[in-house]
Amino acid sequence: IFEALKYSEHIDADICTGMGGQQPQHFNWTNFLSPRSGKEQIMLFKLHGSVSWEQTRQGVRQCYPQVPISRKGGSSNIALVEPVLSKRRAASPFKEMYEVFEGVLETNRLCIAIGFSFRDDEIKEIIQARIDEDSDFHLLIVAPEDATYPELNTHLETLATSSRVVWLKEYFGSPETEQKILSVVHDLIGNRDA
Repeated sequence: IFEALKYSEHIDADICTGMGGQQPQHFNWTNFLSPRSGKEQIMLFKLHGSVSWEQTRQGVRQCYPQVPISRKGGSSNIALVEPVLSKRRAASPFKEMYEVFEGVLETNRLCIAIGFSFRDDEIKEIIQARIDEDSDFHLLIVAPEDATYPELNTHLETLATSSRVVWLKEYFGSPETEQKILSVVHDLIGNRDA
C-alpha cells in the first residue's frame, strides 16, 4: 500500500524501504539512517523480505511493481525469509535490518504493524521491550483474528493486553481500514509531531 502511494505520488512523505542509489535500486541499511528530504519520514521495514525483492550477486534489488523471474530449474531468486517459527537471519540484508529496526523504534513513538501475527519471536521481543520501557510508545496492529486456528492469535492477544497497544482485528481488509487507522493514529499521538 505504502509503495503504491509512493510511486503514484499520493503521499506527501519520504517513504524509506532501505532501497536507494543506482537504478535499479539496491538495498542498503544505511538508507534508514539518513533522511533524504525535509518531508515527514515513514520507515517501511520488510523484515521478512518482499515478493518484489530479488537476490542478486550485487545484493538485494527492488523490482516493484514486478515480481522477480525464477531462475533456470524453477528455483526462486525472491529475497524472503522462510516461513518457519524460528526466523533467525544470518544473511544480508535481514540481519542488518533487524538491528536498524530496533534503533529506529527507540526514537519513535508509534509503530504500525499490518497483517503480521508476531509469531517471529525476535520482532515480538523487540516490540515488547519498547512497550515496557517507554510510556509514550504505542503499537497499532492491523491484523485479522484467526477463528480457524485460534492458537495463532496468542502473540497478538498477549501484546493487546497493554493499554498502549491497539489491535484492529475487525477492520483488516475492510473498506474502512484506512480511515480507522488514521483515527487511531490521531487519538494516539494527537497533534504532536510523530
